[in-house]
Formats: sequence, structure tokens, C-alpha cells
Amino acid sequence: MKGDDGWVATDVELSRDPEYYAGGHGLYSTPRDYIRFERALLRGGELDGQRILRESTVAEAFTNQIGDLDFPAVIPTADPASACTFEVPPGMKWGLGLLLNPEDEPGRRRAWSGSWAGLCNTHFWVDPTTGVCASIYSNFLPFATPEAMALYADFERALYASL
Repeated sequence: MKGDDGWVATDVELSRDPEYYAGGHGLYSTPRDYIRFERALLRGGELDGQRILRESTVAEAFTNQIGDLDFPAVIPTADPASACTFEVPPGMKWGLGLLLNPEDEPGRRRAWSGSWAGLCNTHFWVDPTTGVCASIYSNFLPFATPEAMALYADFERALYASL
């Protein structure tokens, strides 16, 4: 956790021998910090007048890193208690840590926007073309329920309709 004088310890204890290793395991923060990170991505690695990421690194995050391979359009769940079947438009790509849509999504984000989602249905996207970043923060399982994905899509459509 970031205090006035730098990083300080918290009372959060992570198991050194967890039952399973989650993809983002160990990354804990606040919605305020996530949106600050999104703003830094949107600004090419600059945050509040300070460079925190190289511009070239941010550019790579929004660049196809898997060539002709595609992110699977459907990923069936292996654990219905933790996740629903996950579906995305076909042809999605991976940047450095971001899922990229190579085509405009009508009424939604523009091509080569980057998104990320956490297991408990925390979602964000960064759209450099439009200059928009947005997030939804929730804390429930299973991941990617139809209701959560509909809320996410409705929120995104409403945001773009307001621009």
C-alpha cells in the first residue's frame, strides 16, 4: 500500500503455498489506483506529469504479440463455481497483458483497445483512439456470468453514447 512517505506494509497475508496460483494473484489495490494505472496507459506511460512506464512499453501493450494466433472465442469453464464459459468476439489478440480487439466494436470501444478482467468480475478497458478508459469493480463469483457481461456491455455502450 502507498503511504505519504512511500510503500507501507498491510495486514494482508498471502499464502506462500496457495491452493492454486491465480493469474493476477498478489495484485491488490484500490479502484482509485486501477483507474490511475488506466490513465497512465491512456497517456503513453505518463501519470500526473511523471513517466512511470516507457512509451515503447505501453505501445507494445497495445500491439498484437501473438501474430496469426487468436485468443479463443470460447473458453469453456472447468470449474462452474469459479467461472462461466467465457466468450469474446473472434479474432481477439494479446498485447503485453491486455486483451486487444483488432476491429471497432460498433457503439463500443475502437480497434486496438486493451482490456483486462479479474476473477471476481473486475473489468477495465483503455481505448487510446477515443481517449477513454473505464472500469467496473465488483467482487463476486463465478467469473463472467451472463449478467456481469451484460452489465459490462451496457455500461460501455452508455459511456460511448454519451461522448
